[in-house]
Amino acid sequence: MLYYCTYFDINYLIKGLALYRSLVRQAIPFRLWVLCFDEPTYEILRHLELPEIVPISLAEFEEGDAELLGETSLFLLWDTDFPHICANEKS
Repeated sequence: MLYYCTYFDINYLIKGLALYRSLVRQAIPFRLWVLCFDEPTYEILRHLELPEIVPISLAEFEEGDAELLGETSLFLLWDTDFPHICANEKS
């Protein structure tokens, strides 16, 4: 199984779903974690119930790390350990 992680908001949701469809077409088992930078993205991905996607809300990601609360998406993009977190969630 292959493991991927990405992040986007509603403005990039269509491209994120295109990435998902591309991975599905490869017919290789995979898991795709998505850090959702806004609530609509998180809710849409949850509602779609795509089996290979693990949506993570921004609130869930910030939980337990007071330094992240209120930070901008740019900070999260460059200064967090999201890929490392995904690597440790292979379950």
